[in-house]
Amino acid sequence: MKKISKWLLILMLICINTVSAVDGVIEINQTCAVHTGCHENDSAGFPVLISGDAKTSYRLTSDLVLPDENTTAIMINRINVSIDLNGYSIMRTGCHTACDSISGTGSGIEILTNGFSGVAIKNGTISGLGRDGVRSLNGSHITVESLRVSSNGSLGIRLDIASIVRGCMVYNNNQGIAGDDYSIINNNTVYSNEQQGILVHNSLVKSNTVTGNGSYGISSYESSKIHENIILQNAGDGIQLRDFSPTSSRGALINDNQISGNDLYGIKVISGNRHVFSGNMITNNFSGTISGTLFNMGNNFCTSNDVCP
Repeated sequence: MKKISKWLLILMLICINTVSAVDGVIEINQTCAVHTGCHENDSAGFPVLISGDAKTSYRLTSDLVLPDENTTAIMINRINVSIDLNGYSIMRTGCHTACDSISGTGSGIEILTNGFSGVAIKNGTISGLGRDGVRSLNGSHITVESLRVSSNGSLGIRLDIASIVRGCMVYNNNQGIAGDDYSIINNNTVYSNEQQGILVHNSLVKSNTVTGNGSYGISSYESSKIHENIILQNAGDGIQLRDFSPTSSRGALINDNQISGNDLYGIKVISGNRHVFSGNMITNNFSGTISGTLFNMGNNFCTSNDVCP
């Protein structure tokens, strides 16, 4: 019986290994990150590096706990990588119960690729890093979804061109979400960040709740569409609009938003003269409803049922 049990155990191990190979998903956890490296092209110690001809699909199987605010957890330098945090956290040590933002040089996940990267990150928590929760300055076509990103020293989520942030909670960071040209910022909750909530260029900002941030709620450069957002009780303007050239033919479309209780204007035009708005409720903002040139396309409701300017 002992011999049979031994061979059965060996057979089970073979089957398990075969399933893992077929599955094709590489596991990342605290043990491999610190002691051995998490795949054949990675060495021991943070950051876990995904580069060169490394595999493309990864899944966390434990929390990743970083020793300080200057350490990056995962660094990606190849295209078409998917990372499922699998409900786990990337965090600075001490952030299991409470976490204050501290300035530093570490990020939760940093994307290094220039141009197209096609990275996807989902389903977990990133807290307490010295720089950004998710950081990419040069990689495009990145998707970030279903993350809780908090208490990071700079931005919660910083992405470049043609990227998507959806279904995330971004709070208690120095700044909330930044997206560059042709990005989509959709269905996120962005609150209690020390400075602005959302900053975009030429992008779609739709169905977000942006509340209680320490500066403006949403800022747009050039021809963004800001649609169906709830923008409440931010310490600056609800929405700020800018254009790089005052004579540009481009402009933002602001429609169907609720913009209320912000400490400065509901909507402030800092530069540009082609911005339009329609169907918004803009009420009880401390400095007033509108500042600057904004074309009223109708169906706006302003404080005390006044005619919106």
